[in-house]
Amino acid sequence: MHSSELPNVSHAVRISPIAIVGISVVPVMVIVVAVLTSVVDRLHKQKALLDELFEQAAQAVALIDGNGQIVRVNRDFVRLLATLRGRRWDAGSTS
Repeated sequence: MHSSELPNVSHAVRISPIAIVGISVVPVMVIVVAVLTSVVDRLHKQKALLDELFEQAAQAVALIDGNGQIVRVNRDFVRLLATLRGRRWDAGSTS
């Protein structure tokens, strides 16, 4: 072959520009999925920690939404309400 001759590439595989873009997108998607999986895992762990802290709080705790509705209470809040109701019932039954 002389230097002025072009090589015969008729047997070569052709890759369209779309295929090249598709090939380069796959590793990026794998990385995105891995990062999202890691973030979701961390959020689950943080929620579990928050749940534990909420329940183990040394005082009665209630979460209230923007409409003033109670969304969630911890055990001490339930105990407090039970104690207050018991006192009212006791006071009501003696009068």
